Amino acid sequence: MNKGDEIFVKDYKCNGDGTCTSILRPAEIAWQPSKDAELIMVRFLDEKFRKDGRALNPVQVLRKNIVTN
Repeated sequence: MNKGDEIFVKDYKCNGDGTCTSILRPAEIAWQPSKDAELIMVRFLDEKFRKDGRALNPVQVLRKNIVTN
């Protein structure tokens, strides 16, 4: 994985009835401190994060929650 690579992050969407559904959220690698780091900085690319401006801010994600193409 390199900076700019498009990936998916395992996440959950709550349905409002007390249940949650597993989803894959599109993202890109923003920064990776080392090849074996457990935390990776990503920027989410989906509409939920873009419409309120949060897509510009990278967030930390555990490596085990990242799915590559």
